Amino acid sequence: MLFVLSTIPVVYAPNFGYDTKGGSTMQSSNNLFAWGFTYSPVSNGTLKSLTIYVRYSNAGSVLALGIYDASDNSKVAETGNWTVTLGYDGWKTLNTTTTPMVYSNKQYYLAWVTYTATSDIYMDTPNGGRIIRTSCPSPLPDPAGWTHNQTATHQKYSIYANYTLAMDTTPPTYSAFSNNETVAKYPCNMSITLNDETALSHYIFGWNGSGVWVNDSAVNMGGVATYNAYIVKDLPRPAGTIVNSRYWFNDTANNWNSSNLLSITTTTIGGAALDAKIDLLIVMAIIIGILTYIGVKR
Repeated sequence: MLFVLSTIPVVYAPNFGYDTKGGSTMQSSNNLFAWGFTYSPVSNGTLKSLTIYVRYSNAGSVLALGIYDASDNSKVAETGNWTVTLGYDGWKTLNTTTTPMVYSNKQYYLAWVTYTATSDIYMDTPNGGRIIRTSCPSPLPDPAGWTHNQTATHQKYSIYANYTLAMDTTPPTYSAFSNNETVAKYPCNMSITLNDETALSHYIFGWNGSGVWVNDSAVNMGGVATYNAYIVKDLPRPAGTIVNSRYWFNDTANNWNSSNLLSITTTTIGGAALDAKIDLLIVMAIIIGILTYIGVKR
């Protein structure tokens, strides 16, 4: 069965870090290595490059960028060296020499270093901090291994990491698909728990309570990892009717799955004769109510 949803799937930004040109600059010094705030990607992916906003200030300035795991200061990847060209003032993207995975449950430092001569590095100064190291070797150290001149100031460098999203081919799963009622004409809650390792998108409920199969409209689950869905329907008469229902659901990568077919055989409280009497009393109550209403109007 094919479902086409009218909503647009969630698309995540392909970078993480500070992708705003700072309002001020810091002039780097020879062999100065610095990093600022920590950042996390919104989804797992493959690192491709690092981007920084830089301005030429002296001939011969060589720039390199790196990314570090904040949990242990280990180097994740670094770029090759780039000689800042005369008059350069803008964003510069440098490819990393390796393309490791980056993970949404990790924090990363984004670092820069200038060799030989100085350049102007753009930044802002909100609450936060940085760590610097002079006499930085090439290639970048692993782990960072600070030697001296550690400082804590409020500098947020204009640097971010670029990555591609990991391909998600794993469909969501379900559990606890059940009903809480079997009596005909009573409301029945048909509930299910949906799970995905990344993010759930939509679910669709279908059943044949009217005698023909009908699918409800898709319900947006908002990108959460776990969602408890439920649909309440009045079970049809007469007793002994077999009612089938099923859920279809997908994640934000549009991987679909479906539940098993839940079958309910409707029952009665006191047998068919008692149910018929109850129906007759209901009809009589309705007629009496209508006649009373007409009489009041007169």
